[in-house]
Formats: sequence, C-alpha cells, structure tokens
Amino acid sequence: MHELSIAEALVEEALKAAEENGLFTVEEVEIEVGALKLIVPELIQDAFRQMVAGTIAEGAVLKINEIPGMGSCRNCKNDFELKINDYRCPICNQAEIKVTRGDAVYIKSVVGQKKDEEK
Repeated sequence: MHELSIAEALVEEALKAAEENGLFTVEEVEIEVGALKLIVPELIQDAFRQMVAGTIAEGAVLKINEIPGMGSCRNCKNDFELKINDYRCPICNQAEIKVTRGDAVYIKSVVGQKKDEEK
C-alpha cells in the first residue's frame, strides 16, 4: 500500500508549509494526484487521517484532484492522454513515449488559521 508512504510525505510537507506560514491549525489540504500514480482515493484518505492524528492538522479535510496521464510520442511527436496499461500512441501505435504529466502527487494548497485569526 504505497498510499501510506505518500500520505506520510504529504502530511510532512503540509505541516512544514503550515509552520512556514504561521498557521496554528490546518483545516484543509488540497492535492493533485496523477492518474499514473494509481492511488486509491479511499486508501489515501484513510492514510492521511492516520498521519494527521495528534498534529495541528488532526481533522483536516483532504481534497483530491486527479490529473490525467499525458504523454508525447517519441516517434511521431503526438501528444495524447495515456491509458493505464496501454502507452501506445493512437496515431502510430508505438509505445515509445515520454510521460509529460500525471505521474506525480503535489500539494496544491494548505488552508488553516494563523494565530492572529483565532475565532
């Protein structure tokens, strides 16, 4: 289950961003997940909840935006959306591609409260 290690890294980065920006709580973390990472949303949600327990992000919402996998054919230079288990170019039918998008996980935003914003 690679979701656990990914969630661990996400929480570490979100907490670092919170500290750097003076947040005392983290209420939401929004991520972009490349389809080629094969992340199961329910598993990353569960792993995220486990990793934030006991931190300033405990109870935070994890928003997940999936980004399609994209590639560029090295043979005919066609850009196209990649399908899992089929990386062949729809134009020339070759599988010599360069992945250009959709193979990573990024934190898009971390939302929380600063000390001077306490309710």
